[in-house]
Amino acid sequence: MGRVEFAIEPSDEYLTKLCQKAGSLEGAYKLINDNFAANEIPAHVEFKMYSISNMIVDGKSNVVALYSGYYTVDDLVITKGHAPKLYNEIAIPAYFAKNQGIELGDTVSIRFKKYDDNHITSSEVTEDFIVTCYLEALGSTAPQIFTSNEFNGVQVAENMEMFSRVIDCNPHEYDYYFERMQSLYSEDEIKFIHKDDVVEEYLGEYVSVFDLLIVILSIVTAAVLISLTVLYENIFIEEEASDIALLKSMGFSSLTAKLWHYLRILILVAVSILLANIFTGVVGGYVLTEIASSIMRVTEFTVVVNPVSNFILIPAAVLALVTVVTIPALAPMNQIQIWRVKNE
Repeated sequence: MGRVEFAIEPSDEYLTKLCQKAGSLEGAYKLINDNFAANEIPAHVEFKMYSISNMIVDGKSNVVALYSGYYTVDDLVITKGHAPKLYNEIAIPAYFAKNQGIELGDTVSIRFKKYDDNHITSSEVTEDFIVTCYLEALGSTAPQIFTSNEFNGVQVAENMEMFSRVIDCNPHEYDYYFERMQSLYSEDEIKFIHKDDVVEEYLGEYVSVFDLLIVILSIVTAAVLISLTVLYENIFIEEEASDIALLKSMGFSSLTAKLWHYLRILILVAVSILLANIFTGVVGGYVLTEIASSIMRVTEFTVVVNPVSNFILIPAAVLALVTVVTIPALAPMNQIQIWRVKNE
């Protein structure tokens, strides 16, 4: 995927109508681009054609999606190397390269359907390509192999996908041109999605998974925290019953004894929060990165720590929960008296 500054979703009926008029799906999107240009809107849609092909690495065949089309190769999210420029150069996903042991500069063979000289019939061929860069291809099932623009029209591409959706304007002009784009078509024809909503549109499933994980972890953490707080207080009260009774017989109130217990719990919680943040930053970040990379099939994933939530909101919520649980857990102190301890 390239630059995504808006999303475009033509209805099936309207897209069929455009295809009939233009003669192809590729031509349909060219009509949309022409309409933008005719109305002096600096926006365009880039698309990529692809076919399901086979890449042979060390004698093993891997199913891949071989892409070609009129897209800006430099808009790919390249992690290492340079974008393919020549006919026999390709870009491959970093995650796929890591698993297959493919290095930059390696030559791989790809078997695909290639048009014959008459550009009507086709034949299955196997050609060698040089890997010039690694890229991030989010969540793709079949590894996405990108060719240079010199490869356009060579392969028989049965499918098409969006690549970039770009509005070439100053940031303060974006909303103006976006509204003008929307005015060209009704909602029944083409639905446009604002750049602020694009992430949710494309990553909604991933966001939902992470939100679910956060909810589950929060519930489990709260349950464990409540259980441990009650358990520790019961142990403390039982082991220190004689000391509490002695303090009360000396004139100290139950409230004073409770405050000492509450202060001890707060100290334990504060130390636990500090250790948890250290552990999360060192180990947790690595584990989450590995999980996210495995799910999304990317090699670069950074867990961004929100200092406000990590160091203020979450500790405050934990302390509040501990306080709510500790108050009733200290109630048995009211029943501790020196004469009862003596009898026992």
